[in-house]
Amino acid sequence: MKNVFFKNGTVIFIVLLIILCANPSSGFKQDVKPLVFSDGNTLYVGGMGPGNYSRIQSAIDDADPGDTVFVFDDSSPYYECLFLNKTISLVGEDRYSTVVDADEMGSVVEIYADGCLVSGFTLKNCRKPFEHYYFGVVKIVDSDSVTVRDNILSIDELEYNGWVSVVELYDSCYCNISGNVIFELDRLQRSSGVYFSTRSCYNTISGNIISNYVEGIYFDWYSGCDGNIIIGNYISNSTFGIDLHGCNDNKIMNNTIEYNRAIGINLDDAQHTIISGNIIRFNGMGYDFECGIMLDSDRHSTVSGNVISNNNPTGIYVLYAFDNAISGNNFIDNHGTGSHEKEWGNAYFCLPFKLKSLIGANSWDGNFWSDYKGFGKKIILGDIEIIGFFGWFQFDRHPTKEPYNIP
Repeated sequence: MKNVFFKNGTVIFIVLLIILCANPSSGFKQDVKPLVFSDGNTLYVGGMGPGNYSRIQSAIDDADPGDTVFVFDDSSPYYECLFLNKTISLVGEDRYSTVVDADEMGSVVEIYADGCLVSGFTLKNCRKPFEHYYFGVVKIVDSDSVTVRDNILSIDELEYNGWVSVVELYDSCYCNISGNVIFELDRLQRSSGVYFSTRSCYNTISGNIISNYVEGIYFDWYSGCDGNIIIGNYISNSTFGIDLHGCNDNKIMNNTIEYNRAIGINLDDAQHTIISGNIIRFNGMGYDFECGIMLDSDRHSTVSGNVISNNNPTGIYVLYAFDNAISGNNFIDNHGTGSHEKEWGNAYFCLPFKLKSLIGANSWDGNFWSDYKGFGKKIILGDIEIIGFFGWFQFDRHPTKEPYNIP
């Protein structure tokens, strides 16, 4: 019943957002004094003032570096594809009512300049990909220190058969993607909320709501996207909440990651990742390898101070991963029925039959386990990859009897 309540609550929340977008205002509308985001000039789009532009791209084209383009919602929706190739601030009057709809003509906003700001819009309906060119709702290419904040971002009505992402980062560093609502009314196939590719490093993804994709946040395979911080987001109802492949030194902190269909956080051959302070719950549908956290061939990572609860069939699955530290977590009621005879539960591990599997194992220490009986070390079930050789185990050396107070 609780599971159904949370799922229905998520759907209701998304529907309310759609209603707000469709009905932005009523009654008397006051004059709006736009915020100034730079020391340059401010160019106005829409509204009734003298000299206002009717098209956003026209104002962008006439702006100088350092200027602000402020967009009123009077003429919304704006059916345009926007191209930023100079350092400007693009600001909407109200993110619920200032709508830019690409109408499947291309990316909604493409950024090719350092230091740009995009804030206060609903951005939706990018074009489906063709051949080797990919479109996105916000596409950031070879641009550093870009800020995309306080927007509503959606692929929305697009019908497509190739991968599409809402926010795409290509060879872009030190960007800030924060406070956005990134969602679809229905889960889209072959889609991601935030996509990292091609040496996009030291970016911060914070305070976003991300829901109903195949990949909530996706790091492309061995793309060199290192040193990023994913903090304080709500990620739900995707297939994978966070899916990270072959990228190193990233931090995943203080997020709520729940109701994702397969895995909450998936690390595949990543090194020196920090997973800390997250709420990771109700992920997985009971099939093999589904879990709250998957460490697959991972090295030298830290999993600490998380609440990992009610994932199905297991809380954390360690697969061919060595030299990781798993400590100070609450493992609560992770249990379910997998599709074969393994004894799934709060944790499970599988190691290849190598010498290192015996002498370079992971460190389990000081976790709370809801299935711990309170005597000595906590046994963590697993197996070594030999046909018929199951029943291997590791230990939490100092399990706690009471859960940690993790917000």
